[in-house]
Amino acid sequence: MKVIKVLMVTPGLNLCGGIESFCMNYIRQFDANIIVDFAIHDVTDDTYTKEIEKRGGKVYVFPKFKLKTFVKTIKTINSFFKEHHDYDIVHCNMANAALFYLSNAKKYNIKIRIQHSHQNSYADKPSHKIRNFFLVKKGNKYANINFACAKLAGDFLFKNKEYKIIRNAIDLDKYVFNNITRKKMQSQYGITNELVIGNIGRLTEQKNQQLLIKIMDYIVNTKKENAKLFLVGKGHLENYLKELVKKYNLQDKVVFTGEVNNVQDYLQLFDIFVLPSLYEGLSVVNIEAQAAGLPTLVSDKITKEAYVTELMASVGLNLPASEWGDKILSLNKNRDRESRRNIYIEEIRKNGYDIKIEGKKLEKLYLDLLENENRC
Repeated sequence: MKVIKVLMVTPGLNLCGGIESFCMNYIRQFDANIIVDFAIHDVTDDTYTKEIEKRGGKVYVFPKFKLKTFVKTIKTINSFFKEHHDYDIVHCNMANAALFYLSNAKKYNIKIRIQHSHQNSYADKPSHKIRNFFLVKKGNKYANINFACAKLAGDFLFKNKEYKIIRNAIDLDKYVFNNITRKKMQSQYGITNELVIGNIGRLTEQKNQQLLIKIMDYIVNTKKENAKLFLVGKGHLENYLKELVKKYNLQDKVVFTGEVNNVQDYLQLFDIFVLPSLYEGLSVVNIEAQAAGLPTLVSDKITKEAYVTELMASVGLNLPASEWGDKILSLNKNRDRESRRNIYIEEIRKNGYDIKIEGKKLEKLYLDLLENENRC
């Protein structure tokens, strides 16, 4: 069988990144004849790199898209395609970088050029939104296939154009509630009867962890609840968030774990998962949290497609931290729920989030797209 070469474009290869998790979940299901290389702009851990290389792929690290390095980054991408243009598919998961990757892919006659929408906003900051609006608008012209993680993300990026939804599927078996793992994680962190609130993701403006710290201030200092907050991930706001923790005198109540390669174990530890993001497409970790049987509280900016089970609830971003805190405490009233945490897997599978099924669908889609292109 002919080897198919795919270039997967992602912001980075960091363990707690949602797009990275999406890509890795899918390529693990591909047959050996599909070789996936990665073009990235940030990496803080080599775990994924080693796995990709073990599967026969390569990882190419380009400079970040910063003002000082912008021209250098574009030149590096151009030079890369001049030397490496034997790909069958370029699958771009960075909407604002599609202009540079997909234009080169078209220049060198790469048949399938995919623009994949993972979010429903252009950026965190107003200046970046303006910049990205024009970059995305131009980049979309070079794609001949459009994917989206959810309808909200697809409608946002592609407007009236056609697109196909590729679900943020996961390995459900990894997230089934396991009380042995829970006890082990509780022992590791000295958890006894505390309410454990969890968040997983990059420490950035988009993920809005500063609101979580204000919520903790309300829960601990106003409501006098015995609780701990776990922030799992890394990001440029880490030092700022740690200073905020000191401001509210929560040093012994907030745990910064950094990046971890066992996210599924932390989901066993948590009593509730909270994601107050300013915007999302369809966050992979929302599906993971529900698979682990966790009450999952999100902002009202999260697409309704993430509400796969009864575990999901939301609070408006315009509401104060006290409203969020009260909702968390309300959701936590049923502390005997451990016996019910493993009942949601089949419901999630039926809704199309089993990677063992969805991964093979994407593989077939790749093959069908190439076959149709060859006929033209």
